[in-house]
Amino acid sequence: MVTIYYTYFDSPLEHDVFYDFLHFLPVEERFNNARYKHWQDRHRHLFSRLLLMHAADVLGVADSIFPLKRYKNGKPYSDLFYFNISHSGNFAAVAVSKSIEIGLDIQKISDVSVDSPQFFLTEEESAGMALSSLSLKAVADLWSMKEAVAKANGKGLLLPFSKINVEKGSASIDNKQWFLKELTLNAAYTCWLATSSIVSDPAYHYIDIRSFAAARI
Repeated sequence: MVTIYYTYFDSPLEHDVFYDFLHFLPVEERFNNARYKHWQDRHRHLFSRLLLMHAADVLGVADSIFPLKRYKNGKPYSDLFYFNISHSGNFAAVAVSKSIEIGLDIQKISDVSVDSPQFFLTEEESAGMALSSLSLKAVADLWSMKEAVAKANGKGLLLPFSKINVEKGSASIDNKQWFLKELTLNAAYTCWLATSSIVSDPAYHYIDIRSFAAARI
């Protein structure tokens, strides 16, 4: 079972509200948030952590999720459940599972460049595609699928996407197969889930961050 929690914002929270919500996070996460210069980045970081808190609430482990543990490459993890965070544009999302390894990526389609898709395609993909005919959505899908797989693998952007060959809804990295599923959150975004086993119907839950956080104050 995989569950995706997501939220959308199109304007900043009021200053006092933002800092009230930020204080739900441990000191380390507050420092991490302060490193971002733009309000959108700070909100995406805050909202993704609040979504993770909500997921932990649902799973009954809310008191044990923070501080986040991290692998040597910086990827956060929990001993209690699998999770992966993604955010882009005005969306933040978290995928969680008690039993399945996962990677999640959401991309605003207009933010993806179509000028040089060759740099993240494998030789097989380059040979089999008419690159000039790829739509912006198709390029965004390819990038998002590969990033989801790389995040599930644990190496993230450290893994060259030109080494990830996507074929028929799956990809193989380090002799391990990952299964891909498209998630529909918004027409302006592409979103892909990579899992260590086939998932037929992941659950979606939109979370109103204001209501969720206000209930904790």
